[in-house]
Amino acid sequence: MRYAIALVFCLFASQLAAEKTWEPEKTWVFAVGVLEYDAAKLYGSFPKEGRRDQVFMDTLETRGVPKANIVFIKDGDATKAKIAAEFEAHVKKAAAGDTLIVYYAGHGIKDKDRNVYFVPNDAKGGAKEGYTSCWSVSSAFDDIEKHFKGSSVMVFTDCCHCGGVCTEAGKRQSKIAYATMVSAHLNTISTPRWTFTNVLIDTFGASPLVDTDGNEKVTFAEAAYYAETEMAFFEQQLSVSGVCNGFDRYTVLSKPAKRTTKRLAECLEGEWDKKWYKCKIIDYKKEGDVEEFKVTWVGYKAEDDAWMPASRLRKWKPETHPGGTECEVEAEGKWWKAKIKEHKLGLHLVHYEGYPDEDDEWVALKRIKVTK
Repeated sequence: MRYAIALVFCLFASQLAAEKTWEPEKTWVFAVGVLEYDAAKLYGSFPKEGRRDQVFMDTLETRGVPKANIVFIKDGDATKAKIAAEFEAHVKKAAAGDTLIVYYAGHGIKDKDRNVYFVPNDAKGGAKEGYTSCWSVSSAFDDIEKHFKGSSVMVFTDCCHCGGVCTEAGKRQSKIAYATMVSAHLNTISTPRWTFTNVLIDTFGASPLVDTDGNEKVTFAEAAYYAETEMAFFEQQLSVSGVCNGFDRYTVLSKPAKRTTKRLAECLEGEWDKKWYKCKIIDYKKEGDVEEFKVTWVGYKAEDDAWMPASRLRKWKPETHPGGTECEVEAEGKWWKAKIKEHKLGLHLVHYEGYPDEDDEWVALKRIKVTK
């Protein structure tokens, strides 16, 4: 296949070509963050406290993206008309050799033909206006193909059904090199939390957490692997990523400081008050012969982070069921007959009985009931 949606890249393959490095000074950014909606009863708004989309924009500017090259439309300003008009105008400004970064956070929906749409602030409901009032993923790619004069595009989306972004990129056979990394599979409802956007902040902010091989370089491939692991461990959903048209998956996106330990970012279980909880190593220190690991706990706030000795940490072993297992899967409040195809990082790919493979979905264990 010319293009494949990659759930994880091979991080350690030999690189025969010269190293490619992202150039922030030659980058254009178009971002949309929608946390409130006119049709709030239909789409539901998100809490603004602790929002991270602005932090991502600040991170890109700190890295060297010119402020004039960043357009960030949010909340009430993010109408379909304004998004579409400003996107076309901004994309046209790029010159040959430039890079475009597209970011979207908010609601995402898909129609019966599996086309995906970003939901603007003024989106309508109903069969006639529901989709036409939204910003379609296909139209965004059409504008890029028609107006973008640069060489590469990176698309990052944090919403429901955003795996369709990867699929749409793969349809484009042009001179534009695409890299896509999104928070959820095409058929998956995404978390309302900022875990995926935090992955982007860590990646472009040069965090050693993302530097899987410890060579003080973070590539797109490593970022994709980090996103996949973080989303599975913290949110029980699978991030999806892919490249096409010659985008080098080993493009260096940042150069972090040296890792304090090879175990940095390791997903584990930690013992606290005689119980075991999921956690991740985020720092390390050694005083004499005494080693301690700082961990952050799944489902808890940063102020609950704690220093732990290795004796109170153990490998995370998620419960899984083998391929071929017949089961029922909860979706939209109902239980559907299905069969497990495979499992990964504690998640299971299920096929729904009587439905096409295109409706297969990666689901958390809590949504599965094995039938005897």
